[in-house]
Amino acid sequence: MDRRSGKTKKLLEDALIKLMIEKGFDKISIKDLTEEADINRGTFYLHYKDKYDLLEQKEDEFLKEFAKLAESISEKYPRDFKLLSKKENLLQVFNFVYTYIKQNSDFMKVLLGANGDLNFQMKLKNFIESMLIKNVEVEFVGEIKLKYMGAVAASAQLGIIQKWLRTGMEESPEELAVFVSDVVYTIYNGVLKANVDIK
Repeated sequence: MDRRSGKTKKLLEDALIKLMIEKGFDKISIKDLTEEADINRGTFYLHYKDKYDLLEQKEDEFLKEFAKLAESISEKYPRDFKLLSKKENLLQVFNFVYTYIKQNSDFMKVLLGANGDLNFQMKLKNFIESMLIKNVEVEFVGEIKLKYMGAVAASAQLGIIQKWLRTGMEESPEELAVFVSDVVYTIYNGVLKANVDIK
């Protein structure tokens, strides 16, 4: 992507977020987007088929960047990185997640709000679930437990993020990460791992 094309896409993405906050996605027209971004309709259609394509590309870009940053964390600890075995691992991951959410808070508030995109919410939940399953020691939990634990944890995590955004992110990413990692570590070691150790 050349610099001019990248700048145009950024203008349209920013326009989309601003207009979604102001009037909701359903009420946005191509005319609204081009006027807000100060470009002509022809330029819009060079990049996107319609407003749905613009939204989907923005969502996919967010998730790809999210995945790339998450992968960079686990690559730092290739031998040692088992998500639930150390509280420091959990703390680092949650701190990363909440910091990234805060950096993209305008976009996330719109997509995860009451009138947000349910398709994106499902994509984000699936991403969180796959990241968890990938980094948990199956032998300590068991495949069946892991399957459902991943679903429960992903739903809970999405709920936490939505609550945090809805209440104005009063806690810092670091504060929220400390609280959530304490809860998750306690549940893992006090319930899941304990049940395995008893067998």
